[in-house]
Amino acid sequence: MLLILGLTANLSLALQEKDQNILNAMSLVESTKRELQKLRDDGWSLLMDKIASFCKKHNAGMLIMEDDFVNPKNPRKRSNITNMHHYKVNCFCTVLDLQIQEFNDRFTEVTTDLLI
Repeated sequence: MLLILGLTANLSLALQEKDQNILNAMSLVESTKRELQKLRDDGWSLLMDKIASFCKKHNAGMLIMEDDFVNPKNPRKRSNITNMHHYKVNCFCTVLDLQIQEFNDRFTEVTTDLLI
């Protein structure tokens, strides 16, 4: 989550400025879209490395990602997916897909071209 908020922080600040530079804002929109897509495509291993480092630093246990995922709402029902699949596909990619889709809906190519 912190990674996503960090990527969108500059754009958020630029869009909140009283005297907005439209070209700069649209450039930030495009670069933020690219960065979010790059994070979705290549960011999982970086996130896992940060999580492992955090767990090691704080002596916290870490899930074995190859183990079967157990749904806490229904622990007796077998899910047939691994922890890796659940957290990567159902959480990480889903959140990034929603962010990217929201950017694409709000800042379409036509809208961006009209503003420039």
